[in-house]
Amino acid sequence: MHELRKEKHRDPSNSSPPPPPDQGQDAPDSEAGGRQESRRAGNHVRAVNGWDEDEEGQLEWVYGIPEGKRKVVIELGSNDGQWIYGFMMNHPEFWPIIVEAQPVFKDSLREIARDNQGVYIQKAAWITDGQKMKFYGHSDAGGMGSSLFHDSVYHDGWCDGKMNCSVKLGEEYEVQTLDVVELVKSVATESDFVILRMDVEGAEYEIAHQVACWIDYWELEGHAMYAPQNYKFRPVDLVLPWLLRACGVEMRIFQYYKADPKLLQQREEMEREQALTLFEANAARSSIQPLEAHGYWHRLRVRSERVAMRGGQEKESTKERHEAAYEYTNMSLEAKIVRSEKMIKEVDREMENAKQCLLDPDMDKLIHWQTRIEVLRAKKSMLQTERLYLLDEFFAQSSPKEKTEGSRDHQTCTSPDEA
Repeated sequence: MHELRKEKHRDPSNSSPPPPPDQGQDAPDSEAGGRQESRRAGNHVRAVNGWDEDEEGQLEWVYGIPEGKRKVVIELGSNDGQWIYGFMMNHPEFWPIIVEAQPVFKDSLREIARDNQGVYIQKAAWITDGQKMKFYGHSDAGGMGSSLFHDSVYHDGWCDGKMNCSVKLGEEYEVQTLDVVELVKSVATESDFVILRMDVEGAEYEIAHQVACWIDYWELEGHAMYAPQNYKFRPVDLVLPWLLRACGVEMRIFQYYKADPKLLQQREEMEREQALTLFEANAARSSIQPLEAHGYWHRLRVRSERVAMRGGQEKESTKERHEAAYEYTNMSLEAKIVRSEKMIKEVDREMENAKQCLLDPDMDKLIHWQTRIEVLRAKKSMLQTERLYLLDEFFAQSSPKEKTEGSRDHQTCTSPDEA
């Protein structure tokens, strides 16, 4: 394989490109307009993610892209298409192969492939082809991850056990798998220049030893620390680039999940406090109410509320929070029940207002209001649980009195007969 790799770099032959693989993908649209004119899917991705295409403009110094070779870029786990869109904007000479199993991104990825005369395959990257496996996806369309493994970062398993997430968006469904080795063999020849980008949330370690020396440049997002079943692969992130150097592969590994979840949560708390301070200052300067603010600061507000919900705390300063807790402690049970019912009604009203905003055609605002509704649902659930607890306590205190009165009435009714 090493000799093949050397030959591959020496021989810039203009071999005819192989036909796209018969994997159930969408064929490229030959009548698609100019590459720079129709970027509907790309514009959608940028609008959703607030992403700057210039972030992918420095690839020449990362990859020594040669001249005179047919160039192929394969992205496994494209998610919302952000990376491949930016790559093709800066390197339109590449032929893109887009692989993503989540159906929520089907339309936008199909358009990106069509606009670049590429191929889109709606399957899960794996080491076998056509196998049906359970897939743990995510119902959020804002770029969250998905995996063939259950305890993935974004799935409910992680939230329940590790991060105490307030909103559950996990989805489970069956997908067909795609053999990555067969894919590479079918779309590229030994004389082609191939870039492989892999972000498959844990499956990369099973794929790695299969695909190995077929690649020139390999960009990998490592997930060795994101779930217990992957802990055994921690040395791979360090050793794999060294091993593959022998057969001419250059690697970049992004290790996103090595931080302690508790440290991440502490950092989020700090960011929340900073975001709230900045948000409130700007809201006051603009003379707008917090819930009426739009754009960046509005998103910060929602994100801050979600972080605050994890700890079950209001967004007040420490002193105000202590005062509120003292006041609440001294309330009667009846007053606490009335307060919880009032807050539930306020949440219901706010949720109805948010649902009206779902008609907004602006994708960024639409995603914001969807997130807002999920936060309100979580808040309502918490308030309803509190109310039920208070009612149980209230009836527990009142039941002995009722029982005593009932027994007295019974004695009054039976005493004449006894007489």
